[in-house]
Amino acid sequence: MRRIISLVTLSLALAAGGSAAMASPRAEHAVAARREFREPLRDRSHRPELRFERHDLRPGFRWEHGDWRWGGREWRWSPGRYVRR
Repeated sequence: MRRIISLVTLSLALAAGGSAAMASPRAEHAVAARREFREPLRDRSHRPELRFERHDLRPGFRWEHGDWRWGGREWRWSPGRYVRR
């Protein structure tokens, strides 16, 4: 019976948002740091600046500049390439 009561108490505490791990300031800081790190990655509106890519002129080809692409969690650089005319 005691075990059932303690399990119910634990589940109610977790449902209310509290836990034994969150009681320490170190754990709260870790959660806040993780949250701060993830916030900018989800922001698709702030696209990074374009990178400068050095390329040579090649007969029969044209150069397509690289671009930033959204990879689901972060911006990923897709490098430039030569394309046949």
